Amino acid sequence: MSSNSIFSFNDFLILADNSLTGTIPTELAELTSLLYLFLFDNSLTGTIPTELAELTSLLYLFPAGNSLTGTIPTELAELTSLLCLFLWDNLLTGTIPTELGELTSLLNVVLTGNSLTGTIPTELGELPSLLWLILRENALTGTIPIELAESTSLLYLFLSDNSLTGTIPTELEESTSLLYLVLSDNSLTGTIPTELGELTSLLYLVLSDNSLTGTIPTELGEVLSATHLYLSENALTGTIPTELWELTSLIGLTLYNNTLTGTIPTTELGESASLISIDYSALFNWYN
Repeated sequence: MSSNSIFSFNDFLILADNSLTGTIPTELAELTSLLYLFLFDNSLTGTIPTELAELTSLLYLFPAGNSLTGTIPTELAELTSLLCLFLWDNLLTGTIPTELGELTSLLNVVLTGNSLTGTIPTELGELPSLLWLILRENALTGTIPIELAESTSLLYLFLSDNSLTGTIPTELEESTSLLYLVLSDNSLTGTIPTELGELTSLLYLVLSDNSLTGTIPTELGEVLSATHLYLSENALTGTIPTELWELTSLIGLTLYNNTLTGTIPTTELGESASLISIDYSALFNWYN
């Protein structure tokens, strides 16, 4: 069967959710009108062919959930129409190419569950339309780029389960579209920026399992959209701000394994009508 007869219906190649093995054929580069390449959830091995960079019309590149090895090819920067790059749950190594910053149409980048190292390229923060940047469960180091914190397009920023250091950038106050900010399971230090109170659309703020110090900012009580606030397993001190109980949409609050003091504000607690789960266990450290 000719390639034209296969792709005459909207130029899709969808081979997902099978038990395909072997490598990704370099011959796929001959399908020059291809828009969607879905290879996810198979057992493909080998590297990502650099020849895929010849698919200049490609919108979705989706070989996630395989056993691909090697690095992310810098040649992917030639996919100038690309909207979504989904490479999660593979065995990829090396650094995130700075060249991905040349893909100015990118909406979603998901690289979760690989073994990527090095720093987060500042160039990713300059992508004008980026909505999702999900880099969790890798071995990334260095600090959170200020350029990324200043992104005004991002909705989902997941950097958890890496080895990031430094402080949480105060410039995040400019990311006013953020819905999810997930920075847990890193080695972040310093205080929780009061500027996070400017993120009035935020639903999830997850900063647990870092080395954050200082008090819980009262300004977090201004994020009225928040449904989940996870600050556990840090070195936070001081009392629990009563302003948190003004978060009437709050469903989950975790504060355990800190060094918080004071009393549980039971009067204000009754005002949080939506709160389903709360964990104060480190207030008294009774288990030590």
